[in-house]
Amino acid sequence: IKTLKQDNPNLKVMGTNEKGECVEKIDKKDKIGMFYCISFQLRINLTVNCVINLSKSGSESSSIIQLTAVSFNKRRTQWKEINSNEISMRQNTKIIKMFETEILDKLGKWEHA
Repeated sequence: IKTLKQDNPNLKVMGTNEKGECVEKIDKKDKIGMFYCISFQLRINLTVNCVINLSKSGSESSSIIQLTAVSFNKRRTQWKEINSNEISMRQNTKIIKMFETEILDKLGKWEHA
């Protein structure tokens, strides 16, 4: 997460605290669980949202990153679900490829689950 935030200043890592409030994760001191919701801007009018499920063992190889939604406006007020009828198959494929290239490839070796 730290590497992604350094390389992508628009990245916001969000989580839920013990009060159920959505808060930005700043550093390791924030204890908000094993699940993190991340959204960041890939293009001017394209923001994607994903969920990271960190492994209990702390092993990076067993962590899961799932692309969940996309927003096509700057304000991020409307979200469309990935792999649904809300966006065309062509758009869906293009967004997934962009996510793989601009995010996952920068993290190093990864594989589809």
